[in-house]
Amino acid sequence: MDKDFELAVCKYYEIVKEKCESLIKHIKLYSNITLLNKFELLSYLRRNKISNYQCDGYSYYFHGCGCTVFFDELIIADWDFGFRSLWCGIDSYKMSLTLKNNNYSNTIFYDSSFIRELCEKYTLQGELILYKNQYYISLLKKGTINTSFPDIYDELIINYYGKEIILVKTKEIDRFIRKSREIYKDIDKLDNTCLLRFRYKNKDIYKVFYNDMAYPDSAVEIMTHRILKPYISV
Repeated sequence: MDKDFELAVCKYYEIVKEKCESLIKHIKLYSNITLLNKFELLSYLRRNKISNYQCDGYSYYFHGCGCTVFFDELIIADWDFGFRSLWCGIDSYKMSLTLKNNNYSNTIFYDSSFIRELCEKYTLQGELILYKNQYYISLLKKGTINTSFPDIYDELIINYYGKEIILVKTKEIDRFIRKSREIYKDIDKLDNTCLLRFRYKNKDIYKVFYNDMAYPDSAVEIMTHRILKPYISV
């Protein structure tokens, strides 16, 4: 994948992430409500029927599956909420507009048609994934490492945003292990990670991070949608 394109995508995501995190901090400060992730933010907005929100001089307008942030009359950020735990994916028009209005240094990415052509190209090559009209970088395509889950354990502890979930050994966890032999090589650099601690006789014997973009789909289906779902917002 072209390095300039990847840098532009990362910059777009950083802008969206910063606006979302600023919103969460503002909600905590003025409403005394702690929101841990994208899912909890969306649930809060739906529950309170919030379609617009003023935050530190910025105006957030929520529309359908996304949000547009204005400063005065200028669009500072525009996105649709993303796949799994991601704040957004790549929408060529919204990405180009956001980068342009934030004075991104590489002006070639102000052209939405250029971004769309690259997205289509890299999707055919398997470096991007298309899901519900947004594109995402395939992290597993960027490189993986082999995992060494223990054959013998009696307990799994999941640490997530200060929460500690204690689970005894189950067939479901064993299935997750079998589906997780390879994970994204730089998982430790990602946001929204859990720490999985496998224990035997009250001692940690193996630790590994978990992120729903860094594992094979079959493993994510088990861990996120079966094991974690009763305990956290996903």
